[in-house]
Order: sequence, then structure tokens, then C-alpha cells
Amino acid sequence: MPTTFSRTTRSLATDSSKYSLVAWILGGLLLTGGMVCFFFSKITVYEISSKARLEVNRSAHPIAALIASKVISTTLLLGQDVKEGDVLVELDARTEKLRLQEEESRLRALPPQIVALEKQIADLQQAQTRNHKAALAAVESARSRQKEASSAVSFAKDNACRFTELSGSGKVPFHLQMAILYENV
Repeated sequence: MPTTFSRTTRSLATDSSKYSLVAWILGGLLLTGGMVCFFFSKITVYEISSKARLEVNRSAHPIAALIASKVISTTLLLGQDVKEGDVLVELDARTEKLRLQEEESRLRALPPQIVALEKQIADLQQAQTRNHKAALAAVESARSRQKEASSAVSFAKDNACRFTELSGSGKVPFHLQMAILYENV
């Protein structure tokens, strides 16, 4: 249903303009603040380049330690100039000192062990020399027994030959034949 024009204008007149006025003021303040920030603030700009290098004057640099340990004391201060050779951090070195003492005691124990091993080697060499001489003597003894045995065998063969010749001629009595047979066996 259509309404009359007079009613529509009356409803516009009854609209409160204080809310819209607050919204316009708040929007204006935000726009002004944004413009001030845009024109008067300093902004760091980063660029990417394949040839340029950016160095920051006050940046942190990592310090690498050769061993892992706890920090006992430090002399570092922000903004302090550091020169080569300055002690920056003192690390806990008790474990390394203990390792050093252990290795030094092992080193001191080595010379007596070396002397004992050298003496043992000399004793073993002497024993080996004696064993070699004993083996040579045993070989000589075995050779002389072999010669003795071979001469006994040749003597027995000669005796057997003579005995066979004599017993065939009947010149040896029977009881001597038996005694000679038992001696050869």
C-alpha cells in the first residue's frame, strides 16, 4: 500500500542525526590518524637482490664452542666492543681436567708396562734358543741311537750268517744254538 508523501517526510524528520554524526566523526579521526602514520612514520624496507648484501650494525652473532659444557661466567654486555683474544665466556672444564688427569696417569703407567713386556720378550727368546738347542741335541741323540741300532742289526746279521754256516757244518752244540736264538729274539 502506498503511503503518502507527507508521512514519509515526517519519518525522515524524526530520524535522529546524533548517531550518524558520531559515526562520521569517528571515521574522520581514523582517516586522519592513518594519513599521519602514512606520511610521517619511518618504515624499514627490505629488498631482494642477487648481488647486494645487507649487514646490520648491531646484530647477534653465534659463537661456536669446540666442546659442549656449562657456562660458569660471562663478561658480555650489550653494545660492548669485543676484540680478538678477549675472554667472553668461561666454560666448566672440570670433566676435561679429569680426562686429562686420567690420560696422564695412563701415560705414566706405560713405561713400566713396556719394560715388563720387553723382559718377557727377552725371556721368551732365551727359552726359544734353549728349546732349539735341546731339539738339536735330541736330533743328534736320535741319529747316534740310529747308528747304534744299525750297527747292532749288522752285527746280528753277521752273527746269524756265521751261526748258520757253523750249525750247517755241525760244529756248534744244540744247547748253544738255542741260547743264541733266544738272545737274538
